[in-house]
Amino acid sequence: MDKFTDIQIIHRAYEDLDEIGRVANVRVYADTDVESNLEYAYKITQNIHGSWSRDKYMPSGDLNGDYNPWIKEIKPLKVNSKGNEMGHRSTSEGDLLVLDGTTYKVAGFGFEEVNHNEWINTPRIRD
Repeated sequence: MDKFTDIQIIHRAYEDLDEIGRVANVRVYADTDVESNLEYAYKITQNIHGSWSRDKYMPSGDLNGDYNPWIKEIKPLKVNSKGNEMGHRSTSEGDLLVLDGTTYKVAGFGFEEVNHNEWINTPRIRD
């Protein structure tokens, strides 16, 4: 058995159907319980002291307080009309985390196991 496994982070709470997709993978210990791994992935994909989706340093040269080397395979960042890269938003209620083939929706409190195909193909939940 591998020592590590990955959790796919899928942003779908605020996205249109054509924008729903994996934004990153978070590396976790395979022998840790599911709830702890999901909580960890949620926690480190929050923008609190910088941007979780950016490198160790921000474009300004400042240290990125949200950088975490356990976040892997980050989806390329979008560029706004001024040519600036925009970091990914924080993981939110309604987003999906996939661990070992099981899909979990971020709930108001904790996580709820859901049918992946139903949730990946459902229109956004908020306007």
